[in-house]
Amino acid sequence: MSQYQSRPVTLFTLPFSEGFRVLNPEQAVIEFPGKGTLDIGSLCFLKRAVDGPSRRRTDGRRVDLSSMDLERVEQVQRIIQYVADRYSHGGISPVTAHFETSLGILNFMDWADAAGHHQACCNEHSARVAFVDFVDGVWERLLRKEIVSGTAARFCNYPLKFLSNFLEVDDLKQGLNLPQKSNDDSQPTVPPVEANQARALSLAYSFFHGLTDLVLKKLDYPYQLGLPKYLEWPNDGMWVFPMNEWFRTPLEIEAYRSKKDHSSAYNFAEGRVNALHEVLHKHSLRCNAQKSVRSAIANLSAANNNVRHTYRLASGMQALQAFTLLFIAYTGMNLEQVRTLEWSGEYEVGTVRQKFRVVKWRAHGKKQSFEIQSTFLADFKRYLELRSYLLNGRQCKWLFFSLGVRGLGQPGQLKYYAPRQLYQRLMRIDSSLPVITPRQWRSANVDWMLRKEVPLSVAADVVQNSEETLKAAYVAGSPETHRVEMTAFLDRVSSVVLEGEQVRNASQEGPVGRCLDYGKPKADGTSGTVSPDCRNPEGCFFCDNYKVHADEHDVRKLLSCRYCIQKTSSLAASVEHFDSVFGEVLSRINELLVEIGKRIQKPELISSTTRSIEEFGELDEYWAAKLELLIQLDLVSP
Repeated sequence: MSQYQSRPVTLFTLPFSEGFRVLNPEQAVIEFPGKGTLDIGSLCFLKRAVDGPSRRRTDGRRVDLSSMDLERVEQVQRIIQYVADRYSHGGISPVTAHFETSLGILNFMDWADAAGHHQACCNEHSARVAFVDFVDGVWERLLRKEIVSGTAARFCNYPLKFLSNFLEVDDLKQGLNLPQKSNDDSQPTVPPVEANQARALSLAYSFFHGLTDLVLKKLDYPYQLGLPKYLEWPNDGMWVFPMNEWFRTPLEIEAYRSKKDHSSAYNFAEGRVNALHEVLHKHSLRCNAQKSVRSAIANLSAANNNVRHTYRLASGMQALQAFTLLFIAYTGMNLEQVRTLEWSGEYEVGTVRQKFRVVKWRAHGKKQSFEIQSTFLADFKRYLELRSYLLNGRQCKWLFFSLGVRGLGQPGQLKYYAPRQLYQRLMRIDSSLPVITPRQWRSANVDWMLRKEVPLSVAADVVQNSEETLKAAYVAGSPETHRVEMTAFLDRVSSVVLEGEQVRNASQEGPVGRCLDYGKPKADGTSGTVSPDCRNPEGCFFCDNYKVHADEHDVRKLLSCRYCIQKTSSLAASVEHFDSVFGEVLSRINELLVEIGKRIQKPELISSTTRSIEEFGELDEYWAAKLELLIQLDLVSP
């Protein structure tokens, strides 16, 4: 039985009302609106499991229940109040408050408890002893070039701010040499791979135009949503139904054929309701099968006879999120700029330069504008039609907005997590699709304009930056302009995955699969940035001698490798820095897993193995030892 167990938790949403006090701090999970939740209550326990990526919004971290410390409980109650006060009266955004709490409190206390500094936030003396050790550890990582100076400075400054404010001490850093950010660390943002841009944009276009047609043209369910041809799905599309699980991928359809599930009456492969005889085997009683078919028919009828059916509104919000991604990609704006765009309904379009249009309007007494390529103007006008449908006469000051669960709430400012939600859906369709950040879209936008010989001054106006900023941060050029075509890449991935006992006896086992000729790495030509190296397991993915079997043994190796890489993300200076180092490796792992999923008899093997690794720490032996070493060196939290 695992040392760590789940515990009762209660969700508390910021801001707190005046005088509110959390009575059971050991159960408290704090929600930062639009950003996410943090399990501050888990700090009441001196031994905590790693907070893996699978933790849901309302879940708590697993803890060693016997390690609960009564003195810490009192401290955590004060920490929660400190966080609430910072949020309400500190003049900071939910994003900043979430980041301060995560890096300055949770990450620091995870390190402190693992290092035996259980009194780190108890008093000034204990805090200084712990902080001195912490700073020494950060300096060691900086000197080993595991992190850059900007990351090291953040690692130290946020805990320093927390401890100084929480304990009301001013000289905690006296005599300490804290890392400072160096301008030498600043690297231009490299544009994402052009093929990845094309995949993301084509999927977003399919969602936006297809789902907008569904709601505005009042089309019937089941509705076939067209998808990009590169996916090679049947009929280049998928069937959409009015339900929570509104689509299924071909792999999911195949996996559910023999399973009992609540959606058995819906035929996602052919876009219809199944006949009674087709679902009898999925129900223990005939009457339940009959009820399932009748319910599906009634649900379709209700959705097709109501132009404002809840699932039509939900589809409209999916289209809104897809257009938000397109808007970010075409304008080069960051998410905060997009979220704060206000709208009045009246606007004018002007031509300021060839092939570009400026959209101007006045909202709440402020003049606002943005520039877009002229070819994108029709999509923007189509979005305004969608916006009117979703609001249905209600007032909303924001150009982009949210409407709560399934579009049933009141209009409010677009949530910070909206782009992430969209990518989660897109990655169900294309599991190897990398997340492209707004900063990367801006870099891609600038790169495209400069390759089209658009003057730098014009590019600066379009993305609303100075020429100096563009030169320093975005004019990096794309190293992947001449990347091999996607078809060749997919063929290469397919040839790497083996079945049965192929070459098992004629190859050597390694951390991520097998090697046909160890010690003689040979680049396979699919990566311009990662070189094969027999001393570095990550380099195996781009070597001609690398093979992997479609079985549980090698699936666990791949997923364990991916988990360890993701655990080191906190060492990177930024999301862009992490993607530049490991983006290709993670993409290749995901591609291999997709190919393996096509060949194995049990498609659920990948998801079940993922859960065993992320929730119970059941890593492959090699990667378990590597993770343990990283934890002992304080490079990652346990």
